[in-house]
Amino acid sequence: MITVYYKENCGQCKVVKRFLDTKGIEYKAEFVGQQDYGKIREKFGVEALPVTEFPDGFVTGANMGEITKHLKSNNLI
Repeated sequence: MITVYYKENCGQCKVVKRFLDTKGIEYKAEFVGQQDYGKIREKFGVEALPVTEFPDGFVTGANMGEITKHLKSNNLI
């Protein structure tokens, strides 16, 4: 399962979710509130959202090239 960790009013977060929706990819959208940033930093070692988590890794930001690579390596497209 793919999980997109996102925050409110995040343009890049919206772009990633729209991209996955357009491709017909099923994913879980996980809202990250202020109190949850520590968990994201600890889990992924990053400071910014979105984080798109795949079974074989994760991608930060709206990096469609990297997201597409993970989709292909997980046989999702």
